[in-house]
Amino acid sequence: MSRLRRGRKPGRLFRNYYAALPQELFKAARIDGGSFWRIFVQLMLPMSTPIIVVALIMQVTGIWNDYILGLVFAGTKNLPMTVQLNNIINTTTGERLYNVNMAATILTLLVPLAIYFVSGRWFVRGIESGAMKG
Repeated sequence: MSRLRRGRKPGRLFRNYYAALPQELFKAARIDGGSFWRIFVQLMLPMSTPIIVVALIMQVTGIWNDYILGLVFAGTKNLPMTVQLNNIINTTTGERLYNVNMAATILTLLVPLAIYFVSGRWFVRGIESGAMKG
C-alpha cells in the first residue's frame, strides 16, 4: 500500500499498454473461434512480455531499496545488503574509508543493475508502449 501512495501504480502501466493494442486483433481471434482463455494465453501473454518486465523491474528495484522492510523482517543475524551498507557507512569512526563505502555500494547495486542489463530491451519497449495516454 505504501508504494501506491508514493506514486508507483503498475495498474496504470498495464492499462495503458493494453489500451494501446489494436482491438481488431482480438476481434479477429474471436472470429477465428478463440475462447477467452485461448486468446489470453496465446495472444495476450506473448504480447505482454515488455510490460511484465517493466513491472517486474519496478517491483524488484522498490523492494531491493526498501531499507525498513529488510531491517524489520530479516532479524539481527541475517540483515540484507542494503541494511549492511548503511551499517558500514554509519559505524566508521575516525577517518572515513570512502573506498570501502564505494565498494559496498557497488556490491549492493549489482543485483538491480544485472536485472536492467539482462532485460534492457524489454524494459525500453514496455516503457515506450505503456507510457502513452489512451
